[in-house]
Order: sequence, then C-alpha cells, then structure tokens
Amino acid sequence: MSKGSAIFILFILLAGGGYYYYDTRICSSFLSKKKMEVGGKEYETWPKDARENAGLELRRVANGKNAAVFYVKASNAFEERGGASEDRWVEQNAQCLKLLHRAAKRSKCEFPIFGSDHDCAYAQALPIMPAIRGFSRLLVFEGRRQWERGAYNEAMECYFALTATSSHVRQSNAVFVVHLVAVALEGMRDAAVEECLASGKLDKQELRKTIEHYSRAVREGPRFVDAMQDEKNMLDNTVKEMVRRPEIAGKLAGWMAPGAADRDYSSLVQVIREHGAQLQQEYNRSSDALLRWSRMPSWEALRPENDFTNYLDGLPDTCLLSKMFLPATAKARESFARGQAQTQGVLIFAAIKLYEKKNGRPPRALSELKGDYLSELPKDPFSGRDYIYKVRGNDWILYSVWENLRDDGGAGSWPHKRKRDRDFIWRNTRLPVD
Repeated sequence: MSKGSAIFILFILLAGGGYYYYDTRICSSFLSKKKMEVGGKEYETWPKDARENAGLELRRVANGKNAAVFYVKASNAFEERGGASEDRWVEQNAQCLKLLHRAAKRSKCEFPIFGSDHDCAYAQALPIMPAIRGFSRLLVFEGRRQWERGAYNEAMECYFALTATSSHVRQSNAVFVVHLVAVALEGMRDAAVEECLASGKLDKQELRKTIEHYSRAVREGPRFVDAMQDEKNMLDNTVKEMVRRPEIAGKLAGWMAPGAADRDYSSLVQVIREHGAQLQQEYNRSSDALLRWSRMPSWEALRPENDFTNYLDGLPDTCLLSKMFLPATAKARESFARGQAQTQGVLIFAAIKLYEKKNGRPPRALSELKGDYLSELPKDPFSGRDYIYKVRGNDWILYSVWENLRDDGGAGSWPHKRKRDRDFIWRNTRLPVD
C-alpha cells in the first residue's frame, strides 16, 4: 500500500469516527461521558461518584454488548409520526427499527443517568423514557404490518422485542417510575400477542415459540418487591440528604412530586431544620413496613386490612416525609399485579390454542396442559389459586378474578375494558359461555 493510500484511509477513519461521535455523542467511554445527545438534544450525565452517593450501582458494559448504546442511537434516528400514516411512519423509521432489533438481541443494558448531578436521580428517566414509548409504538405498528402481509413469525418477533425492551428498562439504574414503564411495555406486548392468538392463524411451531417466550417472561418479569427495594434505596438516600442539607429539601421534594416543583417549600425546610432526626426515624419505620408489605403475595397485600395506603392514612400528620414520599409506591401494587395476571393469562391462552391445534378440541381442565404444554400452571396473583377455566363443547373461557379479589363468574369483556371488568377474561368466542 502506498503512503498516499494509507494517509487517505487514515483520514477516512478519523473523519468517520468524528462524525459518529458528533452524531450520537457515544464513544468508548459511553457510561462516563459528561454530555450525551439523546433524541437530538444534548444532556449532562451523572459522574460515577454522584451515582454512588445516590446508592446506584454502576455496571461497566462493553459498548457492543450494551443495549443502551443502540437505544441512544435509535433516539437520534427516530422520527415522530406527525400526520404520517402507520405504513409511512414505519418506513421513515427503518433505520431506527434496525437499531431496536439489534438492542433486543443484547442481554445487558446500562444507561447513564441524565441530568445534573445536583438533581434527583428521577431525572435519569426524562430524556430516554419518551423515546422508549415511541419505540414501543413503532414495534407494534411494524408487527401489525408484518401480520397483514402474512409474515406471522416476523410479527411475533416485533412483539417479543418489547419483552427485551422492558427487561432493559428495568435493569438500567432502576427507580420506581422505570419499573412502571416496563409494566406498561409488557401490557402493549400482551395486547398485541393476544390478538394474534385469537386469530387462530399461528401454526404449532409459532404457538410453541410463543409459549417458550412467555414462560421466560413469566419467570423473569417485573417483581413488585424488586421495584420496592430499588425505590427504598433511592428514597432512603433522598431523605438522608434532605435531613443533612435542609436548604435543598424543597428542590428534592419538587423532583419527587412531579408537577409540584413550583410550590413554596419554605415551611418544609423549616420543619426539617427543627425536627429532621425525628422525621427521619418516622420515615424509616414506614419505609421498612413498606418493604415488608411488598413481600406479601398480591392477593393478600391488596386486602383492605393489609393495604399499605390504609396504613399511611392512619399515620399522624407529623409523619411528614412518609406521607410525602410513600403513597405513590403503595398505589402501584395493583399495576404490577394486573401486569402479572395479564402476562400469565396470555401464556395459558397460548397453551390452550396449541392444545386445540393438536387435539381438535380445548382441554377439559387446565391440568391437561401440564407437562406437554406448560411445565407449571401459573397462579392468579389476585387469588393465589389457579386461573378459573370453564369449557362447554368447544367453547371456553379463562379468567382472573381481578382487582376486587372476587370470582364474579367471568363478568368481563373481551377485548378487555379494565376499568369496567370485574373479571379479566380470555375466550375463544366473543359470546359468553354461561
């Protein structure tokens, strides 16, 4: 190779590297960059010592194995839908979709924390979470296009990519709001897969693949106790910082209560200055009680006598920090249980459809699914017992007793209407069995 050719190649490499760096703000030190471009906007990122002070672990992940690298790239390639049709929007985001499917193939994900290191760690969710929601809609629309073309396996792969996205979101700097986003992503996946199952167009191989995917999703899905432990770590550190530095208490309270940043917190600052140690002791007792409650099974924790919201309502007004920080987490218990119930229900639904394909009839009881179709029968999180299954001829109905913890005989709708359904149901016909 001539000297001129070598210089030319070196110039191209350097120029390409410079453009790559400028376009995405990603380099070999992805997790330690001070500034990063996300969705076309530049953000500060927290340094390592600030993360450690907030009780957040920093896991070093090689760029090629880190799904977050591909999500950040995808955010910079992503185009908002605007007035475009679904087909046109998917076509405009072809590059973004390629990056999302590459991200889905990575098992590890570690985002930086976005925002100034003087901000609450909740700031880390702000730049990437809106992009994640857009990515999820894009995957669903792409799956729908594939389905309409008869590419059923490719459609399911789009929906299964939401499982990977949910897992990546949960494992990255997890704070409570991020866990809730993960639950919402899995709800989008479940609704899309349920439509595919109801169509009856999936063959045995595709149904088997769906069962295998959902079996893993049930085993590895979000657990409320994990979310509560993450939240407790974050809140404990926030309370300590408020008591240690009362002058920033207002700013931290504004971060922790979205929409309340403009409130006058001068009285809060004064109370913490005068009674900080006592407030922290009271908060610690409630925080420990929340963690104990989070370990209860959902069907037990949601009973009125055990509901943590009732516990908080019974605290005196002097338990200021407990009443300020803990109610939102207590109210989210049902969201986790609903997500778990829906995912497990879709798994059983897929097993029933495969049984029908192989035997020409539905199972007479769910116990017939054990072994060849499901290794274990999931329990309804709202009852602690098997999902309820009724069959008459070739008509069947499967349901969870849902939020009122009571069997209402399958009084639900399909497609689901969560706020009106007393039971959450799946069936092979839109007509009621009984």
